[in-house]
Formats: sequence, C-alpha cells, structure tokens
Amino acid sequence: MSDRGAPAAAARLDDLPCDVLDLIAAEWIHTCSPLWDRHDVLQLAAALSIAGGAACRHLAGALFAFLSPRLGRELPVDERSSQAALEVACKEVGLPVSGTKQALLARLREQVEDSAHDAEEQPPKHCLVSAHTRAELAGWRQQRISQSKAGTSIRQRELSQEVFEPPKSALSELPFQWQWWEERVGARRAALQAGLLERGHAVAKAESMVQGPSSFVWVWGNKQGEPVAAACDSLERHAFVFDQAAEHYHAAVQADTWQPPRRMSQYKAQYTRRDCGMDGALPRWVATQPSLEAIRANPAVPRSLLPRLEGLWAQHQRQQNQQQAGPSS
Repeated sequence: MSDRGAPAAAARLDDLPCDVLDLIAAEWIHTCSPLWDRHDVLQLAAALSIAGGAACRHLAGALFAFLSPRLGRELPVDERSSQAALEVACKEVGLPVSGTKQALLARLREQVEDSAHDAEEQPPKHCLVSAHTRAELAGWRQQRISQSKAGTSIRQRELSQEVFEPPKSALSELPFQWQWWEERVGARRAALQAGLLERGHAVAKAESMVQGPSSFVWVWGNKQGEPVAAACDSLERHAFVFDQAAEHYHAAVQADTWQPPRRMSQYKAQYTRRDCGMDGALPRWVATQPSLEAIRANPAVPRSLLPRLEGLWAQHQRQQNQQQAGPSS
C-alpha cells in the first residue's frame, strides 16, 4: 500500500474526538459474550481509569455507565416514602418489589451508591460502580462456562470474523476515511479562519488562533457544531485573555473552588474549569484599567468582547461607589 493519504502515525489516543471514543467504547460493550463478560468490561474500565488521560477517562466513564447506569443519580424516594411509592420505584427500574420498606430502600440505594470505601471513608477513585454491580460481579473472575456456551460464542465470532479481521480490500479504504476526516477538520478550520480574517485579524494571528491547543474544542470537539460567529467570539476571548490577562486568568483558576461532578469526563471538566477561569479573569483585568475610554481605545480588545467589558466596567464602578459610600453611611 502506498503512503498516499495514509493515516498519520503520530496520532494519539487523546487526539481522537469524543464521538470516535464513544464508538470504541460501544464496540467493547456490544461484544459482551461468555468469553468477554461484564467482569472483563469492569477490569478494562478500571485499567483505563488508572491509566489517566482525557481519552482513557472518557472511555472508562462510558464503560462504567454501561455497568452501573444509575450510579450517582438522586432517588425519587427516601425513608419517609410509603411502601407503595418504594414498590413503584423498584418496579420502574426492574427490581423485586417484595420486602419491607427498609429492604426496598436499600435495594434502590444499591443502584445509585457505592458500597466500597477506603480507610478515609472515601469512595474508590478508579472503580466507579454501584454496590449492586460490585455484588453482581463478585467472583466472576473464577467463573467457568460450559463447553456448549464457549462453542456458541466461538461460532458467533467466526460469523463476524470480518468485523475483527477485515480483509485487505476493507483496509485499503481506511486512508480515504482518514482523508475524509482531515478534510472535515480542514474545512472547519478554514471557515473559522475566514471569519477571523473578516474581523480584521492578521493572517498569522488568525492561523495561530485556529491552530492553538485550546482551539480544537471548536474545530472538532464538543463545540464543533457552534455557528462560526459564536466560535470566533470564543476564540477571540481566549486569545485576548491569554495575551492580555494571563496573570489574572491564573489567579482566577487558583481562586476557583468549582469541582466537577463525579461522573464528568476529564475532557469536559478541563474546559469547564478553563471557561470559569476566563470569566474570572475579565473582571480582574477590567479593575486594573484607568478608564472606560482606555478599554475602548485598546487595540487588543476585540469588538465581540467590548460590550461585555463595558458591562464589567459599569459593575466595577458601582462596587467602588458602594465601597466609598459605606464608611460615611
């Protein structure tokens, strides 16, 4: 096979978009069989969680969600609920409805809570499953299957051999699939760069903004579907903060106490935290400016960001007036 259009050998797992990672996780989930059961999925998810990295954590989260789909959810019932309400809640999730109120509530909590804790009474960091899943998969490592089940699984594997070992004719099409992906990403980058050029940015500046490490979320990440104008606004905000208010951004990140939900992927948590840092950096930068006219005259301030900075300036002025009027009142 020639090198024309071949996939880039340096591509990393963390470079794959979330939808591709979801397809990989779905393939692991859908191939469950007597030879690849839920316990194997659990071991793989824990190993990916320990390995770390945005992609590995995303894959692990998808596998844990498959094993314990209700982990972390709030129950619609509690100790004050009636027997009938508890039975309805159990029936809705396919649990037995027999037993006392305490038994029914415990059965429901096993679906949304984890029974394992470390010496400091903290939940596990790398095995995020419910107590029900732990009890279900206990001892599965030593579990044996019958010869007939193994034979059936192998025959099914042979019937779908082309999925696991595609012929050369199918492999020859992979470069074109990769080329299609590169064309899609290239078209998105070109559209964003054209939008930035229309706003008066220099060619080199526009290229750096769409090629930077934080730009891929609008190129092929979870915000790739945003309109070009909205994406350009976000790119200008990022470039302005990192060019003009980097120290304020780092100060805002250090002062931020936001913690991501337990089941949020590292990828989404990273950019949510970055957005929080951006929001905290802008008012800090505004507070260091001598006047509103100086902000408006600053050539580094993009037009898309100016209305927000003007609002932050007005808010800063109100706070200063309140502080000055405080002692006299």
